[in-house]
Amino acid sequence: MKRLDGKVAAVTGAASGIGFATAMRLASDGATVIILDLNEENGSKCAAEISAGGGHAAFFRLDVTSEEDWDSLVEFAKNEYGSLHILVNCAGINVRYALTEMDLADWNQIINVCLTGIMLGMRATAPLIRDSGGGAMVNIGSAAGILGHPNTAYTTAKHGLVGLSKSAALELIDWGIRVNMVHPGTVRTPMMDPNGSLALTFAEYSPAGRAAMPEEIAAAISFLVSDDSSYITGTELPVDAGFSSFSLYRRLWADAQAKAAKKGDGFRT
Repeated sequence: MKRLDGKVAAVTGAASGIGFATAMRLASDGATVIILDLNEENGSKCAAEISAGGGHAAFFRLDVTSEEDWDSLVEFAKNEYGSLHILVNCAGINVRYALTEMDLADWNQIINVCLTGIMLGMRATAPLIRDSGGGAMVNIGSAAGILGHPNTAYTTAKHGLVGLSKSAALELIDWGIRVNMVHPGTVRTPMMDPNGSLALTFAEYSPAGRAAMPEEIAAAISFLVSDDSSYITGTELPVDAGFSSFSLYRRLWADAQAKAAKKGDGFRT
């Protein structure tokens, strides 16, 4: 028996990147997956790939910033499956502007997609998850939600998402719904060109010396929505090879060792 057998999961941003990998992983773990995205072509391909592999999935076009779309998704889940147990909020966008370069339209778009859209989804689906016997929500944050980051709107949204997730975890625990966050570091997804200079620099500074694959993030998500994490809620799980914990110290340590060796000095903590 697979650990998500009998569960119905909805995954936003599932047409590509972490969302796609998450949909595939949850399906392989036994869940029926509702693929949520604006990209109908790639979203339908994701659902078809799951079905071709013997899993169960359906595509549902959804704009995460639309209350009407979320209400329609809840009705779809009720009518098609009679329940919903899991919500994973992967959808996100980024505009790489600092504070003094940011215009209001870009700010509003990022906040709407990366923060308000997640609130709308949690608010809309929580009653159905409760009525389905409880379940779990996972919100995808970022190392930018732990540290300072020069992309102002994106960083603000991810820090705000921490507060939203913790507040929701407190409120929804009485409904049998757990709410947790995953904070990825640098991941090889379309949002960050894996061969671009920025991605390559971030990968170099990762303690692992590389970017994560989307499947590595999906594995953590699968754990958090399963009963294997039944006593975990309101938490933040960085999946970043230690980047947010000790990346700077690792670089300093290596530099200090190299300088000490060059001078012939001993070096220890």
